[in-house]
Amino acid sequence: MRCGDDLLPKLRASGIPGTPLKWTIAACQGPLGGWPEAREGRAAWLASRGGADREAVERGLIEQDAALLRAVRDGESLVFWCEADPYDLADLAAATAFVLAAEPDARLELVLLDAHPEVANFWGLNQLTAGQLADCFVTRTAISAAEKESLIRAWDALRSGALACRDLGQQTLALPFLADALTRLGEEAIHLDGLGLTERRIVAAAAMPISARELYLEIQRQEHRAWLGDTMVFAMIDELALRLDAPIVVASPGALRSGGDALVEAA
Repeated sequence: MRCGDDLLPKLRASGIPGTPLKWTIAACQGPLGGWPEAREGRAAWLASRGGADREAVERGLIEQDAALLRAVRDGESLVFWCEADPYDLADLAAATAFVLAAEPDARLELVLLDAHPEVANFWGLNQLTAGQLADCFVTRTAISAAEKESLIRAWDALRSGALACRDLGQQTLALPFLADALTRLGEEAIHLDGLGLTERRIVAAAAMPISARELYLEIQRQEHRAWLGDTMVFAMIDELALRLDAPIVVASPGALRSGGDALVEAA
């Protein structure tokens, strides 16, 4: 099963058969290559964005890849747990391409949620109880051949960049929400002003002094389906402030290193 750390305890408590696994490479952002060939470079990029140790990040990527392939080769079905946002669907595309390249006949199943009838203002799987997760497991679906093909095309687009994501998002894709996710990622393409959509929103929010944490929450409010984590936004804030023609100023020690307490304002 694919999920983040915060969901693992609930899945273990749900009574769902199998072993919950974490698998993520944050494929919605940054440079991508073939997987796992590009693992070392990806680890370096992720470490730089999160203030983490590169070797530790790379070890984590190696371990999660090995666990995923071990489950497939032991004959288990993989059940991917995803929210209908660009982060999860980008990782789903990456994981699908990775598994099928190694084991073309792997059985892949999916729980994909954009809403839940018992949760108002649904934004993520972690809002669900262990019992609700068990109910979702019962209604899981097999990823069809057409959906696999769409996910592999999405992975190719993700590796090519934001413009390729935008173009593919305008086409008919078999998996629900995938075209919307790619279209949104396509809006991260750099425009003539040198900024993608999230960067422009950061600059606009910093017109008046604001903490990095509050700026992050404002960015989330502007998303149809929230997908950016706080450290992802903090890293973008710091990168903007380090540009030669920086449009914003961030108080020392910076958005990422201060945990979001740093003040952000227009340059």
